[in-house]
Amino acid sequence: GYNVVVVSDDSSIFSILNDTFSYPYDYVKKPPLMLAKKLLLISTLTLLLLFALLFFGILKIVKPFTVKLNEATAAQAGIESELMMASSIQKRMVPVGLSATQEKAEVDIASFLQPARMVGGDLYDFFIHDGRLYFCIGDVSGKGMPAALLMSMVRSLFRNISRHYSDPAGIMSELNREILNGNDRCMFCTMFTGVLNLSDGRLDYCNAGHNPPVLLRRSPSGAQFMSVNVNCVIGAFDDSEYETGKALLRNNDVIFLYTDGVTEAENTERELFGEKGMLDALSSLNGDAVSSEMLVNGVYEKV
Repeated sequence: GYNVVVVSDDSSIFSILNDTFSYPYDYVKKPPLMLAKKLLLISTLTLLLLFALLFFGILKIVKPFTVKLNEATAAQAGIESELMMASSIQKRMVPVGLSATQEKAEVDIASFLQPARMVGGDLYDFFIHDGRLYFCIGDVSGKGMPAALLMSMVRSLFRNISRHYSDPAGIMSELNREILNGNDRCMFCTMFTGVLNLSDGRLDYCNAGHNPPVLLRRSPSGAQFMSVNVNCVIGAFDDSEYETGKALLRNNDVIFLYTDGVTEAENTERELFGEKGMLDALSSLNGDAVSSEMLVNGVYEKV
């Protein structure tokens, strides 16, 4: 074969050997490298442009939702603030002890209220009038603000009506009539009302579908449910009739009133505290030296 070597003016060498061409390395590398750099630059600029378009496009789409989210967050914060204020007002509505003028009465009272939510429908009240202790406990249907509003109404009505009625059945009938007036949402309330004559221990009571109270005898020691008539809840029917029950309390006897928040409390295994758990707790706490506050706090700790 023939071997031909040609040297050009730019020093590039072409070698032809057996029909094979050979070029210098720089001559071969430079054009593709320049092309690669141009493609990289173009790709980078294209990606940056796409990113900018996507960013501003998404921002334009998301902005109305962000504004609404900020407004909703601000509104939620306002609602939570109002609920906290409502919770504080609700807890101040119920008494924590007897007034200074009633402290000389030979009766020991303790109470505790903890709503399942920020506000709730559980209620209680007590006061002394004309030598009698008027007291009640109730549970409004539902939860949250509607229940809290009806709770405040029931508590205020109980205090006002009890100034004119000494018969628990009469108090319950008047409460039922007042709550039915304008009750478009058909809300109702279970309730237990008692009137205790502080001079002789006679207790008149009326139960409107509420959990039966527990009677604790100090001697002999024991905790048992009071046998009470159920009667209909208040706020359900305009023709409901209520019956007064009677009992005689001895010195140092205790009446423990509660709502289903105690008996229906669940542990991590979803087991209910139950009526038995409550009776066992009260029996273990009962004693001659125990106060009402110790009983309330002790049951709460066990729950």
